[in-house]
Amino acid sequence: MHRTYRLKARRDFRRVFRLGRSVANRQFVVFLRYRRPGEHDSFRLGISVSRKVGKAVVRNRIRRRVKEVVRSWANELKHDVDLIIIVRKPAVDLTFQQVESSLRHVMKKAKCFRSRSPE
Repeated sequence: MHRTYRLKARRDFRRVFRLGRSVANRQFVVFLRYRRPGEHDSFRLGISVSRKVGKAVVRNRIRRRVKEVVRSWANELKHDVDLIIIVRKPAVDLTFQQVESSLRHVMKKAKCFRSRSPE
């Protein structure tokens, strides 16, 4: 995922948690906050995976899967939004297609897509 799409600073995470809203399903929680026009020219994504989910190898694997799914939707996502995806423990056992399906479900609920969801 390109650097412009990353949400890394602690103050940015805190701002999304404080001012944004959340939508969840069993595998993921999505926090989102709409930015003012002109603040950034694309969406920004942060991913949080707790140590309760598993060891580093497991956490990094699920993080890579989530990044790849969101990267493939880059043209479909709204550009004026900051997203934080929190991975829950049940997501560890999912295949790539199931991760994609579950993320699509929760992001549709959060209304993160511009006009229609990716097929």
